[in-house]
Amino acid sequence: MTRSAKSPAIKKAAIAAVLKSLSNGETLEKACKAANIDRGTLRNWRKADMDLDAQVDSARMTAIDVIEDALFTSAQYGNITAQIFFLCNRSPDRWRHVNRTEITGADGQPVAFSFADLVQRVDGENGQTQAAKPERKASDRKV
Repeated sequence: MTRSAKSPAIKKAAIAAVLKSLSNGETLEKACKAANIDRGTLRNWRKADMDLDAQVDSARMTAIDVIEDALFTSAQYGNITAQIFFLCNRSPDRWRHVNRTEITGADGQPVAFSFADLVQRVDGENGQTQAAKPERKASDRKV
């Protein structure tokens, strides 16, 4: 039995410490250490108490809200990376990273291939593509 399970007052103090740590952005692991309880103990308490589960989630969101506010402030003051990150995540329909790759043949010409080249690479029995076999030199042969 953990020491926090012995007394309702100790449990109440441990929960308060966990919630405070989480609100300040600590991980569950660090919050439990600060409260001197095992992470499994908190997990069990959360399973048994839906209200506590909601409080833990709310405390974690408080820390996220602080960072969101800092990000927005940074974006307002000209941090271009913050501006891009904010816009891409808050309005993805209008702002998103788009990567385009264009493939051309030699000297910018269209890629040249023939249907016969493709057919030679397809296995007629099961339709799977075959890797091109490297050409062997006379010096590569085993004696």
